[in-house]
Amino acid sequence: FAQVAQLHDVRVAGGVHRLQRLFERVTLLGDRGEVHCLDLQTGTSHWQDQLPKSGKKYYSSPLVVGNRLYCFREDGAAFVCEIDNGLKVLSENNLDEQVIATPVLLGNDLLVRSRERLFRFAK
Repeated sequence: FAQVAQLHDVRVAGGVHRLQRLFERVTLLGDRGEVHCLDLQTGTSHWQDQLPKSGKKYYSSPLVVGNRLYCFREDGAAFVCEIDNGLKVLSENNLDEQVIATPVLLGNDLLVRSRERLFRFAK
């Protein structure tokens, strides 16, 4: 696996944000769906955007694989976004269950634990 990521939690205005480090950029997901892409060395913003608004929060850390951001909201909303030069939502689905666990990559499959089930997404 050529792309290795490191996870970090950072406190900034508005609460704890989850970081996903990939190469020289850091993608930051706030608990209200704010997404920031920062230069790892300088802290300069490459871009910032917002996932669809909701009264629910993002508790799990995002997962970045290549140029895709995978994130899950506590109400089970699942987003796959392209993050090359900004945020482009490619798909939005609902698992119809509470999700607060961080997704895990297993080979080419994505594992997501909800309150009642373990989902496995494969090509």
